[in-house]
Amino acid sequence: MAESDMNSYTPVETKEYASKGVAGSALGLAIGGLSAALLGNGALPGILGGRPMPPPPEFLPRTEAALMQQLADKNSEIAKMSAQEFAVAKIDELRRDLTARIDTNKDLQTAVNMQQTALNATQSAAIACLQNSVNQIFGSFRLMVPNANVAPGWGPAYVSPFPPATASNGTVTANTGTNG
Repeated sequence: MAESDMNSYTPVETKEYASKGVAGSALGLAIGGLSAALLGNGALPGILGGRPMPPPPEFLPRTEAALMQQLADKNSEIAKMSAQEFAVAKIDELRRDLTARIDTNKDLQTAVNMQQTALNATQSAAIACLQNSVNQIFGSFRLMVPNANVAPGWGPAYVSPFPPATASNGTVTANTGTNG
């Protein structure tokens, strides 16, 4: 190549995909997040609203742990007794409610029974009246209807529980109710 060709060479432009602004903002965000985390978690307690660091764990003496266990057992026993008292109170309330309902139902059943008794008495009286009326009708029918109306043209008729007696000549005679 000639020297004149070298001087006329123009460099090719290259594209930068990660610009300086994007890299700078990512770095700024990372630093800001780290400082906020340190301030918020107590690296600098009390400054800019940071939470104070928790105290180091303390080990409980055996006697204090036993006292705490006794207290927890007593609290548990108190809760159990309270629950039992509550259950007894609820059962008593339910018993009173059911007793009141039963008493109400007994009163209603007694009223129905009284109505039924009155209805039965009324029906029995009506049936007795009808029976008396029927007996009077049948009684008066026997008394008022003459034999000639029962069997006209046949002669006298006799009503008897026994079959009519026949004479030796074949005529029907009155049966008096005695055989012989």
